[in-house]
Amino acid sequence: MVERSLVGTVLLVDDEESVRATVEACLEAIGVGEVRVAESGEMALAMVAAQKPAVLLLDLLMPGTDGFAVLRALRGLQPNQQPDHIIVMSAMADPSVVDALVSLGADAVLPKPFNLSELRCVLDRYGQARPDAHRPAQAPL
Repeated sequence: MVERSLVGTVLLVDDEESVRATVEACLEAIGVGEVRVAESGEMALAMVAAQKPAVLLLDLLMPGTDGFAVLRALRGLQPNQQPDHIIVMSAMADPSVVDALVSLGADAVLPKPFNLSELRCVLDRYGQARPDAHRPAQAPL
């Protein structure tokens, strides 16, 4: 099987260290080429400014600069400075919240908790998961 090339980096943003570690391991397991990690919205914005990621995987509820504030700040950037795709991870996935996130620039909302298959599915949509990568057991994240 021929591997498709990965589009670029994924910037993972979550304030919980255990979530960051678990999701980072899952991203590597499904074949994401480069994963960068931020523990806060402030750090994420600085990292986006330094090197635009292909995909921003963004937690919604964080202390300080939360996911809503990050989305609003990203809208102020030039299009060539913004991540190519933004996926928000949140337990708050009711339709009104999803609509608000999409209106702020999110491409998708991944409801927490999610499993490896759901993460892979949303990343496949944006060309980030290698099709022949090892697929470990599907445990909720």
